[in-house]
Amino acid sequence: MGIQFKLIAGFIMLLVACLQGPPVAAGDVKLTLLFSDLAPYVTAPSDGAQGFLADHLETAADAANVELEWRYMPWEQQMPFLRRAPGNVCAASLFKTAARREFLVFTEAIGKDYGMVVVARKSDARIPGHTSLASLLDDARLKGVVQVETSYGPFVDPLLVGRDLMVSSGSTPRVLRDLAAGAGDYLIATKPTVEHLIAQYNLADQLIVLTDLADMQDDILFYIGCTKPTDAGLLSRLNAALRHIGPVCPEGPCR
Repeated sequence: MGIQFKLIAGFIMLLVACLQGPPVAAGDVKLTLLFSDLAPYVTAPSDGAQGFLADHLETAADAANVELEWRYMPWEQQMPFLRRAPGNVCAASLFKTAARREFLVFTEAIGKDYGMVVVARKSDARIPGHTSLASLLDDARLKGVVQVETSYGPFVDPLLVGRDLMVSSGSTPRVLRDLAAGAGDYLIATKPTVEHLIAQYNLADQLIVLTDLADMQDDILFYIGCTKPTDAGLLSRLNAALRHIGPVCPEGPCR
């Protein structure tokens, strides 16, 4: 009876060990990083994420012994997906906001955005003379356009509260083309992205970028935002690497 019990106990211990598998090494846990086209920072060609921000994050991840799994997801789908709190899932290039802190934890800064701008049609005679975003927002003749689930940083977001704006679920290239075609009167967007896209889609003859509005923030840091169940040790290693290399800017290391 004693021998039989020892054999059964030994078998159970062996079975548990097999089910648990080998010990998890530091680099065995993948971090899924959601991204969408955010030129020139990161783009989505057929073979995965590319761009100077993608290269910067791969360098940090390698130093932290963290494997990144880049997963393309349209921007308008990312926040609803992250609110469902899957483990070890993050999104790149987010501004910190109080609303996002309710369901995300943020890494060290990964990059700097060179500010918010307004894009409008060159042919719109109602645009000249406005010297601030607040002035545009107060002009009842004009309809501003913002993109769904988008933050425009700590300076601009408060200006938009309670405003009657057109909210688009389209990608930034689509919204720019729609604006050129007459949908809405001006778009609030990030400067490097729209300057890149206007040139890429040959819209320079139709659209103008207003870069000198008085109440628009010039430089804004952005971050990786991860769901709260994400592995804390993994994030600790990644944050140490990000602190060491610092954030990146469109022309290279930030000034």
